[in-house]
Amino acid sequence: MMTEQQAEDIFMERVQDVKTLFKKTGKPPVLVIQQYPVSDEHAIQIPYIRESVTNLLAFVELSSVSFLETVVRLAGGVFSAVVFDIDRKRENSEQLIAAIKKDWPGSGLFMYSDNHTWADAAIQLIQRLLGDIRGMNVLLTGTGSLHEILHWKLTQWGVQTSALPIANQQYDIVVGGGIRTTTLSQLDRMNIHAGTTFFDVGIGNFSVDVLQTARNMNCGIYRVDVRAGLSSLVMHLLETDDLVKHVMGAETMQGIDVVAGGTMGKDGAIILDNINQPSAIIGIADGRGNVRTPREEETDKIGLIKKLLSQQP
Repeated sequence: MMTEQQAEDIFMERVQDVKTLFKKTGKPPVLVIQQYPVSDEHAIQIPYIRESVTNLLAFVELSSVSFLETVVRLAGGVFSAVVFDIDRKRENSEQLIAAIKKDWPGSGLFMYSDNHTWADAAIQLIQRLLGDIRGMNVLLTGTGSLHEILHWKLTQWGVQTSALPIANQQYDIVVGGGIRTTTLSQLDRMNIHAGTTFFDVGIGNFSVDVLQTARNMNCGIYRVDVRAGLSSLVMHLLETDDLVKHVMGAETMQGIDVVAGGTMGKDGAIILDNINQPSAIIGIADGRGNVRTPREEETDKIGLIKKLLSQQP
C-alpha cells in the first residue's frame, strides 16, 4: 500500500499528463474523487487518466482528509470541475465531504453517488453482454447499500433474484453485490450452466473455489469496470449544469410570461427552447408542468413572441 508521499508523486504525474493532453485536445479536465470503500482501511489508488467523448478525466480514490487536501492543492487551476463521491461508506465520510466543500467551494464542485454509479455501470454491462435479461434467474449475493441498489435496479428489468443459492435452481446470472468482501464462498455446479455469466460488481465477491467451478463450466466471468459509467455520469452532471446556468429560467417579453429549461410556468406562459438565447416556441404551459393546446385568445401573444424571436440577432 503506497504512502501519501508516493501517491502525491503519482498524482503530480497525472496532473502533468492532463495538462499535456489538454493542449492537444482542448477538452475540459474533470477530476473524479472517490472514497475508498472499506472503512477500516486507509488506502490510495490513482488510476490512469481517461479521455472521454467530451472531457479529460482524472481519478483518485482516497481515504484521508490530509491526502484530499493535497489533491485539492495540486489540482487547483488545472481542472474545470471536481466530481466527489458523497456516499456515507466510511467512518470519516462526513469529514471528507466537509473538507471538499471547504477546499473546493463554488459551482465547479459536483456531488454524486458512487454506489449508484457502480450499479448503473453493472446493469449496462450485463445488458450489453447478455441483451434482454427479462425473466432470467439471478443470484445476487452480498449485503449493504450497493447490494440494495443492485437489487432494486435488477428487479426493474423483470428478473427473478435470489439472495442465496436454492437447491436445484439454475441461475443465468450471478452478481456479487458486496463491496471488497467475499459474499459467495461455495456454489454447487448444479446451480449453474454453461451459459451462466458471473459479474463481480463490488470486487472480491467470489471465492477461488467458486471461480474455479465457473471456469470448469466454461462460464463467462467479468469484473465491472466503472470508468464508462463515470464518463457518462460526468457528461450528465455537466449537461445539467449547463441547463441550469444557460437554458433554464423565467422572464417577461413585452409583458408576456415566458419560461424555459424546466422552470414551471403558470397557466398561459409561453415555453421557449432557451431563456437566454431563445429561438423557438415549444408550447403553452398549463400551470402544472404540462404543455396544452393554445386558446384562440392567445393567438396574438404567440404571434408577438414569434416576431420578437425572429428579430433576435
